[in-house]
Amino acid sequence: MDSHHYDRLGTNPVGGVGHLAAASVIGATTNVAAFACQGLDEGAWLATTTGSAWTIFSVGGLLVDGPGIALGPDSLTVVGEGTDNQLWQRTSAVINPTSNVSFGSWSAAGGYLTNGATAALLFASANP
Repeated sequence: MDSHHYDRLGTNPVGGVGHLAAASVIGATTNVAAFACQGLDEGAWLATTTGSAWTIFSVGGLLVDGPGIALGPDSLTVVGEGTDNQLWQRTSAVINPTSNVSFGSWSAAGGYLTNGATAALLFASANP
């Protein structure tokens, strides 16, 4: 194991440690895929795409394991286990996958974790 995650062709390593998280959403106006990992700086990193180019940027924080992500039609939440073993979360109000996602501040959700965090988002479609 060389502490890298690889692109789908297996040729371009991206530095990272911990587990990799993935999420996608198919919406009426935008289809988005997102991947998150714990970077070599121990912070959360995010990559988003709408199917062509990828945008990769730091979400910050200081994690002890890989993050989790939940992607909805109009928001993206990154969660992770902080150095205090609490669950921490950071949410964007609007997803713009062609530029940096605008996140609010990290906020503690409490609890006591020992093996990282994961996330999921369930939502009902407006058009059943």
